Order: sequence, then C-alpha cells, then structure tokens
Amino acid sequence: MKPLQQLTLLAALALWPSLGFSETNMFPRVDTSNLNGTEVSLPDQLPADPTLVLVAFKQRQQDNLNVWIEKMDLTGPNAPAWVELPVIANYGSLWRGFIDNGMRSGITETEDRARVFTIYVDPKRFRSFFEMPTDEEIYLMVVERDGTVRETVQGDYSREKEERIRAALR
Repeated sequence: MKPLQQLTLLAALALWPSLGFSETNMFPRVDTSNLNGTEVSLPDQLPADPTLVLVAFKQRQQDNLNVWIEKMDLTGPNAPAWVELPVIANYGSLWRGFIDNGMRSGITETEDRARVFTIYVDPKRFRSFFEMPTDEEIYLMVVERDGTVRETVQGDYSREKEERIRAALR
C-alpha cells in the first residue's frame, strides 16, 4: 500500500513537511460534498477511474476552466469523467455556507453542481503538497480512484497540454 493512500487530506497536509519525501503522485482522501449536498470520499468515489480533476484557487479562474471545458469538449457525449475542485481557505462553517450558496446560485444545473467539490483547506499547503508553484493558475490532474495522479498540467489551455491529459486518461 502506498504511504499516503489512507491519509486524509488534512492529515497529509499536516504531515507533509515531516515525511521527508514528496508524494505528489498520490491524492490523499478528502471527505467533502458537491454543490448538490451529496457527500463523497475522494478519490475513492471519483466518477470514473481515472477522472480529470480541474483545480482552481480563485473565482476569476473560472474563465480559464471554461476554456479547458470547451476546448476538450467536456460537456459532449464522449467526454471523460471530470470534476471541479475549488480550493478555498477554511474560515469556518458560516464562511463555507456563504461560499457554497454563492456557487450554487451561479451554477443552476443539477448536473453541473454534481461535479463541483469545494475543498476547504489552506491553499498554500495544498499547493505545496502537490508542488503547485502558484495559485495564480489552474491545474488539471488525472487521478485514479486509488489516489494515483497520472498527470498534472498547469495554466492556460494548449494543444500539447490537452494531448498529455488525453494520453493520461487512456
């Protein structure tokens, strides 16, 4: 069994500096819910094996995510399984409710809400864990249900990055 497979995200982020090695190829367990309120444990309950995970840190990055969604035809009939993972600092349950309700009001389709899983953790530690150098860009990860991260790309859409993602999804 891989070292971080059974750790929760919070435990993995807390232990990461003391582990002495990088486990960026593993996605730790995250208990969360989507915008419809369905509780899940990721990566175990990702919609497919593997799944494309779109990670964003700022609301304004939605436009960049939308470019990827359009260019890769992620809403089309032959699209791979995918989810959005906004990573937001945890300022308490009142704040989480405010953020989630705001996102729900902007995402009206039940199917679209089912793909959004907000992760409330320290974004800097999340980025450090996955060796993501900045929160000014988005990241796309191909993740298996056992937590293995097959591929990660950073930033704006490019054909080369899409090809890397598509190859990892096979």
